[in-house]
Amino acid sequence: MIKSPQGPYGEYTPFISKGWQFPILLSHRLTDSRLSPYFSVGAILAKSKTFTECPITTEGVVGIGLNYRINSGLAILVEPTASYSFCRPANDSFYTYSQYRSYSFGIQTQLIWYF
Repeated sequence: MIKSPQGPYGEYTPFISKGWQFPILLSHRLTDSRLSPYFSVGAILAKSKTFTECPITTEGVVGIGLNYRINSGLAILVEPTASYSFCRPANDSFYTYSQYRSYSFGIQTQLIWYF
């Protein structure tokens, strides 16, 4: 829960987080058939431009999806992912974080070229 300063009419000010993320994943295609389950596990290195105690944060990420081989040299992947951040933002005089949990859900898509 974020306790943030209130505006002139009692409403809370919006909290926007900006930064970059760099995923490092270990992936495995289960079978060699045309349509195969696809698993990924790894980490996301992230840098937030907002208030954080860690200069670069680490998130654990897992994904389970499907890989479809179009032909011998080309495949497409669709994989829902979930990640959880291990670093908490720093508390300061304006923001106080209690029971903070940071997780996200997404979808990863790839066009894979085999050579």
